[in-house]
Amino acid sequence: METVKPSEQRGNRSVITVHAGQCGIQCATSIWRLMMSEHSVNKEGFVVDSAKNEMNTVATCFRETSAGLYLPRAIFVDLEPNVIDSVTSSDLKNTFARVDMICEYEDAANCYARGRYVCGLNAIYEARQRLRCNIEATDHCVAVVSNASTSGGTGSGLLPDIITIDEGSRSYSSIGLKVYPSRSHDNTLAYYNTCLHTNAMNDLIDFNILLDNDALGKVAQNSLMALREPKNQISFKQLNDQIAQIFSGLTVGERKLDSSGMSIHRFQTCLVPYPGLIQVGVTLACYHEPADRNQTLRTLVKDAFGKFTSCTIDRRSGAYMSSFMLFRGVGRGCTVRRVISTFDFTSFVPWVPTRYSLASSAETPRLQEDDSYKMPPETIMHMWNHTAMGDVLAQYSAWIGVSYTKKSFLHWYMDNGMQASELEDAMQSLELLKKVYQSIGESK
Repeated sequence: METVKPSEQRGNRSVITVHAGQCGIQCATSIWRLMMSEHSVNKEGFVVDSAKNEMNTVATCFRETSAGLYLPRAIFVDLEPNVIDSVTSSDLKNTFARVDMICEYEDAANCYARGRYVCGLNAIYEARQRLRCNIEATDHCVAVVSNASTSGGTGSGLLPDIITIDEGSRSYSSIGLKVYPSRSHDNTLAYYNTCLHTNAMNDLIDFNILLDNDALGKVAQNSLMALREPKNQISFKQLNDQIAQIFSGLTVGERKLDSSGMSIHRFQTCLVPYPGLIQVGVTLACYHEPADRNQTLRTLVKDAFGKFTSCTIDRRSGAYMSSFMLFRGVGRGCTVRRVISTFDFTSFVPWVPTRYSLASSAETPRLQEDDSYKMPPETIMHMWNHTAMGDVLAQYSAWIGVSYTKKSFLHWYMDNGMQASELEDAMQSLELLKKVYQSIGESK
C-alpha cells in the first residue's frame, strides 16, 4: 500500500498576503525572512531541508513554480517605486515574483483620497487581478491577510478596493494586520486617513489585529531591559520582527501539522462575538533567554495578560469579551489547563462562561539575529477582544474633531475626489462603535 504523506492528507490550505505602502512592504521583508526560515526555503526559492517539511505544509504560504522554486504567496503594492526597488536590489531580489510587485510613479502624499481616487486607480486594478490569480491558483484559500499602515495615503487608500474582489461570495477569511497611528509620532492627516480607512474596511474584513509603533516600542524596550541591554538599540527592524512573530502565530495552525486547535477560522469564530466588533489585540509573552526558563508557566500566563501589548490600550477599564491563547512549545495540554485553572479571571463579561480558548503547537517560533534565526524559548501568543477597543478607535475621531471643525487640511481630500460627507460618516461610525463597546462594558 502506498504511504500518503501528512501534507498530502491535509491538502493545500493557502494563505495569501497583500502588503501595501512603505510600512507594509518593510514589514513584509521581516515576515518572509521568518517564513523562509521556518520552512527551510532559501533566498533563491529552493527547499534546503526537505525532510523537515514532511510534517510542514510549505505550500500554505509558498507556491511552487514549474522550475521547482517556492515563491511567497505575497503581493506588494506601492504608488512610488523606491521601497519596492530597495527590495529588488537587496538579498531578497530573487525571493519574490516580479509580477506580484506592483508600483506606480507618483505617491499618495499621505492622503487617503489621493491614494484611493486619483493615483491608486491603475494600481488597484492590477493588484486585484494579481490577487484573483493567486487565489485561483490555490486548492483552497484559507485567508487573505492585508498588511499596511493606516497612517499613510497608500496603505489606507488602496486596500479597501483591492480586497473586495469576492465580497459577498468569498469562502476565505479576510484578516487585517494594520499599524495604527501613535499620538506621539503622527500628525493630523494620519488620523483623517485612519478614520476613513477603518470605516471603509469595517465590512470587508473578518477580524483586524491592531498594532501601533508606540506599544511595539515598549514591548521591545521591555525585552531589552530583560536582556540587560541598552534601550537605545530599539529600531524599526525590531518592531517589524514582532509583527513577523504575530503573523507566524496567526498562520502556524495552517502551516504546521502538529498544531492543535490553531485554525484561522477558529480564531475568527472565537474572537469576534458580534458583527462589527472585529478589532483584536495581541500580547506576546516569552522567556527572553535560557537563564529565564526557571520561571514557571504561571509567570508566562500572567505576562500574557500583562500591560505590554501590541496596541496602546488600558485593559484595566472594561472587560474581555474573548481570549485566545496560543502555546508554542510550552508544556502539554493537561499541564497548561491545570495552570490556567488556578487563575481567577474576573475581568471578563459575565456572558462568556469559558473565559478563554486554548491551542498549542510543539514547535516554537524563531527569532532573528544578524540575518540568521535561532530557535527562541517557549512563547504564548495571547489574542483578545476587549471593550476598551472602543476607546482606542474613538480617540482617532476625537483627535481630529478640532481640526475638522476648523476645516483644516480638508481641501486636500476634497481636491482629490472625496466628498466631505464621507469623513462625517466615518467619524460618526467610530463614535457609534465606541458606544457599542461601552454598552457591552457596562453590562459587566
